[in-house]
Amino acid sequence: ATEDATYINKGDVYEDGHIRIEAFGSTDVGISFLIDLQGIRLFHAGDLNNWHWSEESTPQEIRKAEGDFLAEIKILQQKAPLVDVAMFPVDSRIGKDYMRGAEQFVERIKTTIFAPMHFSEDYRGGNSFRTFAESKGCRFLTISRRGESFDITK
Repeated sequence: ATEDATYINKGDVYEDGHIRIEAFGSTDVGISFLIDLQGIRLFHAGDLNNWHWSEESTPQEIRKAEGDFLAEIKILQQKAPLVDVAMFPVDSRIGKDYMRGAEQFVERIKTTIFAPMHFSEDYRGGNSFRTFAESKGCRFLTISRRGESFDITK
């Protein structure tokens, strides 16, 4: 039921005795979430990404997309310079620079565990970010099928 849901917007915080959720911006629809739960800090990017289709966009559109993305990351960075787990889009449909947003994220926010998302059935494309993530000291969760689970506590 609607009354069982809590809605938050960018800048809002929801907190109870178990969880704290802070809403950050997005460069597309919705918001992104910083979640503190049982001593673990997770960031779910939602549709926050450096969305630019370099083969189709003008240089101005690419600059604007990148500027908007980096501005949101800077706001997050001030609150959370380190996250234990980041769930972030790695979507090859964008084109040749599809990992750029994920690269910029892990360069600016120390990420212990990186989970790719938003890649649909393109597991190879999503998992291609592994090499870069590991070069930045992240443990990378290689996803090979729907419904797969991972233990992030060890």
